[in-house]
Amino acid sequence: MIGDLDLERARRADRLFAELLDLDEVRRGEQLELLRGEDAAVAALLDRLLDAARCGTEASLDQALRQGAILAARARPEAADAFAAGSRVGAWRIVEPLARGGMSRVFVAERVAGGFRQRAALKLFERSPDRDSELVQRFEQERQILATLAHPNIARVLDGGVADDGRPYLVLELIDGEAIDRWCASRNPSLTERLQLFATAARAVQHAHSHLIVHRDLKPSNLLVDRSGVVKLLDFGIAKVLAGSRALDGLELSAPETRTTTRPLTPAYASPEQIRGEPVQTASDVYQLGLLLYEMLAGRPAHLFREDSWRELERVVCEADPPPLAPSNRRSQPGAGGTSTGLARIPADLETIVRKALQKDPERRYGSADRLADDVERFLADQPVLARPDTIRYRARKFVRRHRLAVGSASLVALLVLAATIVVLLQSRQVAAERDRARSEARRSEEVSRFLVSIFRASSPLENSGEDPTAGELLRRGEERLEGELADEPALFVPMILQIAEMNYGLGHWSTAEKLARRGLEVTARLPNSELFEAQALYVLAVVADVRGETAAAEPLARRSVDLRRRHLDPGHPDLPRALTVLAEIVGALDRPAEAEEAIAEALAILEAQPEVEPRALAGPLQVLGLAHLAQDEFEPAEAATRRAFDLAVRAYGATDPRTNWVRSNLARVLEVRGRTEEAYELFSTALAMRKKLLGEDHPRYSVAPLNMARICLVVGEVDTAETLARETLAAREKQLGEEHPDTAAARTLLATVEREQLRPDAALRNLVLAGDGLRRAFGESHRRYRLNELHRGHVLVDLGRLAEAETLRPLAEAVAARGLASDQVLAALLLGRMELAAGRDRAALGEFGRVVEAQRRLGDARLRPALEARFLAAFARARLAGAGEADPPGQEGPLPGPAAAAAELRPATPRLEQMISRHLAALSLSPSP
Repeated sequence: MIGDLDLERARRADRLFAELLDLDEVRRGEQLELLRGEDAAVAALLDRLLDAARCGTEASLDQALRQGAILAARARPEAADAFAAGSRVGAWRIVEPLARGGMSRVFVAERVAGGFRQRAALKLFERSPDRDSELVQRFEQERQILATLAHPNIARVLDGGVADDGRPYLVLELIDGEAIDRWCASRNPSLTERLQLFATAARAVQHAHSHLIVHRDLKPSNLLVDRSGVVKLLDFGIAKVLAGSRALDGLELSAPETRTTTRPLTPAYASPEQIRGEPVQTASDVYQLGLLLYEMLAGRPAHLFREDSWRELERVVCEADPPPLAPSNRRSQPGAGGTSTGLARIPADLETIVRKALQKDPERRYGSADRLADDVERFLADQPVLARPDTIRYRARKFVRRHRLAVGSASLVALLVLAATIVVLLQSRQVAAERDRARSEARRSEEVSRFLVSIFRASSPLENSGEDPTAGELLRRGEERLEGELADEPALFVPMILQIAEMNYGLGHWSTAEKLARRGLEVTARLPNSELFEAQALYVLAVVADVRGETAAAEPLARRSVDLRRRHLDPGHPDLPRALTVLAEIVGALDRPAEAEEAIAEALAILEAQPEVEPRALAGPLQVLGLAHLAQDEFEPAEAATRRAFDLAVRAYGATDPRTNWVRSNLARVLEVRGRTEEAYELFSTALAMRKKLLGEDHPRYSVAPLNMARICLVVGEVDTAETLARETLAAREKQLGEEHPDTAAARTLLATVEREQLRPDAALRNLVLAGDGLRRAFGESHRRYRLNELHRGHVLVDLGRLAEAETLRPLAEAVAARGLASDQVLAALLLGRMELAAGRDRAALGEFGRVVEAQRRLGDARLRPALEARFLAAFARARLAGAGEADPPGQEGPLPGPAAAAAELRPATPRLEQMISRHLAALSLSPSP
């Protein structure tokens, strides 16, 4: 089709193509429709070019660039003619063409001014400057970047300027060499020589990264090796300058237009995030270095795909793993192609290094180009490399992602995780075991595959009359089949039954999880070296006991699981921090935060000692650490740990994942305690909406969200909303957890505090008595949750005028006010002050109200309702003392508000507080009007 165009029409097509790229889809379509009536051939060509450049079509970007280059060559022959051999560009004379790129041509040039001879590579922008200002900016950006990067392995900038026709140019050192892949092919260097050359290239990339510059186009043709064997990094034409870099200081760039039709990349060497159109960071260059290392070792590209298929490119780059490096380690690859310049034997450590650099998830790659180079140099020095093969769990997750579309029902995903985990486990054992053991494991793997496929088939409409079984139903069927078919194979039965137990726990099927964990523990006794299976079973039993409110019984189970894993796992194994985190949560719930902090510190020390640690591995322990700090009045560390946990969870799971939402709630709790009410309110509100969407209201873990929201609504005075949410929470917990569960008691306590603010003290007292009974049974009378419930009961007794009964709680209130957490001291000192005030002991009351304000100030905000209530009652006490002719007690700081002013601070008020204000002002013969 291009051949059908004469020169003038080709030039027109070139101009229109650039213009159409800058339009949105609607306007682009309108312009094309008009053009079809004028020149069908040009319109048809533009359709093809736009389709090729549009992401997600069946044409690759390579094809688009080739077609665009042909069009550009036909449309702009004057570009070649204008700068023929002998032409002058600034102080340089063109000698001969050297190369051509997407937006520029490169010539060999020699200096003709300055009194000395020098040859160089002159890179000239090929388009007219007024035709595409964004490309001009990119060209000028490259010039500025290269001027900034002074490094022996990055091509040096010698000169630059603007040609007579207004086109910018760049003069670089002329490298007499060849692309790094061709250099390897022509010289067949040793493994050591290849790795040393690669490490040098990676250090050059790191130098760019240290200036916050991402190359984005690392490929063999952009790394030249000169005659002395020195590698040089070239072509920063599509480099990205990260925020904070000073590389472009002094260069005035307008805001670039956002184009969704093209992406600056070379498809065969693009990272997954480039293909997906996601933001690119230094991890993208690490991935491209991994591709380069693969090709230098194997003698062929890592990715093979049809050049005319964008979908094939996307599948290969974003989903498929490259074949093993060494020919001896891979099966025959149909149509593999490539050169035969790769090494016949490639050590497993190098395979592991390459695999780490080529992880699809940027977070799982090396943290920097330097770390990749370091590991290569560790290999050269015969030192242990830091890269590790993928864990079984991670390989299972990748298996699920690859096969998700092949599963008929979304409810199969949990079971598919089980399938992948077990099959990969058996495959791993085959590699490590001797031949006869491998044959036995192969037979078992085949049995597992057959067994799992038969369960998957249950979701097929052809097998189940259109039934779509839930994940829980599929797990139940799996359990039945395990008992019927694999009960006499304990080596297979135990890991599968324990995995199903954990999945049932995640689904909220706690009784089933406990039953299966006990069954697994029973069969484990028939296995040799079964300690780790025992640890897994005890782990499940511990978390089930904890969520059932049997926390004291959960502790020894969790401790035994930790001890077994300490003895039988390698240092750094992820299952030990996981078990320590659960133990920390349990002892924290038992009101021993210092022990919780000790356990979680051990978990974090293990994780952070690893060369690379996944964000998901740190997020859980960090949020538990934050809550342990909070339970010890360590507010700054609590917020820092919880915020870090939230940031890591967002990176690991995304903002809408249930695990991220759990951390969001805990961060909100920290902010609530610190008096940052507005921030906490927003986070709790988001957490409630997301938990309802993600879990549904029938899930036993859902009720945490409305409980938190009810509490923060009460803090901000939304009493009616708080009541609705508190009743919803109590009803759900009574149904799902039972009357005796301590979480049901917690819901009763909260409902009682709402009822008190609604002037319903009798109802509040009934709920507090019931809650206290449940908390006493679960934790004993020394537990913080029981003590706080009793303090709330004391406040209601004062409201009702039952001062003698309230006085029985004085020892508890005095102990908490003296040694409790700051938030608990507020509640206790306010109760003591109200008792003193009711008894007419105004001076003593003032002391207690001062403690309330001081404790609230330590929490971060003395303007919250408890402190304001204390200030009003203190103003009342001072007014009553003044009326009796007594002076204010010494030690008061600054001017103190009178009763009316303090009442104004407290408004808008809840019904209880409004009644309290009216009664006290009336007693002073003051107007109660707001």
